Amino acid sequence: MLSLPKHKHDFLCKKKEMRIHYFSLNHSKTRYIQIYSENCIACWECVKICPQKVIGKVDILFHKHKHAHIDTSKECIGCFKCVKVCKNNAIKPIKN
Repeated sequence: MLSLPKHKHDFLCKKKEMRIHYFSLNHSKTRYIQIYSENCIACWECVKICPQKVIGKVDILFHKHKHAHIDTSKECIGCFKCVKVCKNNAIKPIKN
């Protein structure tokens, strides 16, 4: 059964873990973390471990490479589970 998009800028996709967004939105950081997509190897461990489902996938044929990105930055609670699970330093905490 298909579900409606959680956010107004989301579109339904074949893969439920992936959303397509407007390109003008920032999908690389929240208040607590920043994703460096050039270091991401698309293992998706951060997507699996995030309790708030903040991190999503960029897995599109015409995109230059697969990587994780921020889906819902406001939902991030700063648990840093994604930082701990990332073996390639693609996700780093933001120092305030």
